Amino acid sequence: MKYKTRLKISLIIIIIFPVALIVMNASIFGKTQLQEIEDHYGIEMDGYKNWFDTTMVMDKISAKNEVIIRDAIEDGKFDGDYLNYAETLNEQLKKTFSYLVVYDNERFTYIGIPDEISSGILVELPVIWEENTSWENGILMGEEEKYLVYPNSIQHPDGTRGIVYLLAETNRMLPEVQGYMVKFHIMSICTIALMLLCLIIWAERCFFGPVRKLKKAMRGIADGDLSTSVQEEYEDELGGLFRDFESMRLHLKDAIDEKLRYDKDTKELISNVSHDLKTPLTTIKGYVEGIMDGVADSPEKMDKYIKTIYNKANDMERLLGELTLYSKIDTNDIPYNFVRLNVKKYFDDCAEDIRIELESRNFLLTYFNYVNDDVYIAADPEQLYRVMNNIISNSIKYNNKKQGVVNIRIRAEKEYIHVEIEDNGQGVTPEEAGHLFERFYRTDASRNSRTGGSGIGLSIVKKIVEAHGGTIWAVSNKNVGLTIHMMLKREK
Repeated sequence: MKYKTRLKISLIIIIIFPVALIVMNASIFGKTQLQEIEDHYGIEMDGYKNWFDTTMVMDKISAKNEVIIRDAIEDGKFDGDYLNYAETLNEQLKKTFSYLVVYDNERFTYIGIPDEISSGILVELPVIWEENTSWENGILMGEEEKYLVYPNSIQHPDGTRGIVYLLAETNRMLPEVQGYMVKFHIMSICTIALMLLCLIIWAERCFFGPVRKLKKAMRGIADGDLSTSVQEEYEDELGGLFRDFESMRLHLKDAIDEKLRYDKDTKELISNVSHDLKTPLTTIKGYVEGIMDGVADSPEKMDKYIKTIYNKANDMERLLGELTLYSKIDTNDIPYNFVRLNVKKYFDDCAEDIRIELESRNFLLTYFNYVNDDVYIAADPEQLYRVMNNIISNSIKYNNKKQGVVNIRIRAEKEYIHVEIEDNGQGVTPEEAGHLFERFYRTDASRNSRTGGSGIGLSIVKKIVEAHGGTIWAVSNKNVGLTIHMMLKREK
């Protein structure tokens, strides 16, 4: 039997049998629920015709409640002090999702609508002795609800007038209907589960046997020989399965090739780390040997040697810290804590912290924030500060002028916040500027013992900015300075 025929038989079993069971059970449960509604509310449902028409059902229920209200008006229960009676009546009406509102002496004297329901509906209630163009067909819409409204006029003995409103919710089903829906869903799930069980038994006999033949051919691939191609041997549906398997083999081969490329990058990373650690280690070793050989024969030399060793150890610690951070960012192990930040206040605070650092190093900071007070971004304040700090640190590190200058400008554009950080340092060529954010990229000028850059500070910056949905780039000319442009999405 062809797979197509087998699938047709399975489809018939899946569709016809469940539908028959669902229809039968729906009829049985439906009759029971209809009888419960009629008995509980004392109304006639006219079969299934009005079952899900909540407006029609609530109109039937409200007809009975209207009789109660009119009788109460005729008996004078809304004359004088009627608040206790109104409260009692409203509690009774709530059982049928209806509420009482009384308008008397040009104001609402009693409002039985629950607090969680919009009270804005009150302004739309009709004053039946005056023209009101917003009143139409006895239905009013609230913020999230819809009511049938029945106004009943009152003529008090002292000649004043009032209105007793009956409001009936029409945007929710009766509990009995909801109960039926729950039973119907449970019954449907059970029926579908039964059909799935039958289908599994059928599939075991009709489908899985041929697939076992394919399993034997797959073992060669499982042993790691990804060069072995699976040839199609069937013209029917099983041939499609072979094609899918071949596609999987090719994807797996691509994944392994990608892993090999990743291993190559890892080796390059180790090589770069070794290079960056070699210089400070050599310096530390040389100065330690100098101390051991007695070269540091004065307190001044000893102090110099120890400070140099300490500084080089700090360089190594900083490099390892940056590598650890980069690894976490690269594998998405850093949980970002995005919060709503006021752009003006946040960058003003950053600028003050940066100013202190720059002044201690004889740098001049000029800061301009052109953003309004009501502009916000969604960002991780700690990681965004790391971005600013890394950029400023680079500006300090690679500045060869007597008077270092850093300019920070913040502007609001249509959908972004534009941050510019400009310095008057040694700069790079335009070609080099396009590579500054690559991992371990350093220009020849920065690969020296004075600066000792790790080459990953700006790559960390780029990854953090991209994690915020932004972009970053550099513009520079040699010996003129470097300008970093950063775009962050504004909050809409």
